[in-house]
Amino acid sequence: TQKEDPQPEEFFAESGTICNAYTTFKNTTYLFSGPDNLINNINFLLDYVQEPYFTEESVNNEKGIITQEIHMCDDNPTDVLYEHIRKNTFYVFFESSLFYVSDDLFDDVFSSYFV
Repeated sequence: TQKEDPQPEEFFAESGTICNAYTTFKNTTYLFSGPDNLINNINFLLDYVQEPYFTEESVNNEKGIITQEIHMCDDNPTDVLYEHIRKNTFYVFFESSLFYVSDDLFDDVFSSYFV
């Protein structure tokens, strides 16, 4: 584990590099673009994702951001429709099968966060 809290924005800004990240249902993507220091930037990013640094404070800070992103999905009709289709697809498939499936399978990842 890393000994100090890495700050990607600060690290990349020092070399004139722009960074961003986003998360989808399938993955989290980290992006950076800059004029120099390609190898240093790649090494920093690899260390950042392979040796995560979590503190109670950093996790609590991220909870608010994640909660806002979850609520943004609730405001997007496409995301709401997708979630309904996903739940119904799993429900129909597993209802017709011989296997017992927990009801938790039909919930999205975030459902338990709001219980």
